[in-house]
Amino acid sequence: MTEERKTLLSEITENLQHLDQKSLELMRTGVKLLISRDAIENMEKKAG
Repeated sequence: MTEERKTLLSEITENLQHLDQKSLELMRTGVKLLISRDAIENMEKKAG
C-alpha cells in the first residue's frame, strides 16, 4: 500500500468518526455502489 493511500484512508477514517448513524449508513451504501462499479469496470476490461 502506498503512502498516499495510507494517508487517504487515515483521513477518511478520521472523518467517518464524526458522522451520525444516518450518515454512516449512507456512506456504507455509497461504498457498496463504488465496489459494484469497480467490479463491472473490471469485467468489461477483461471482456473487451
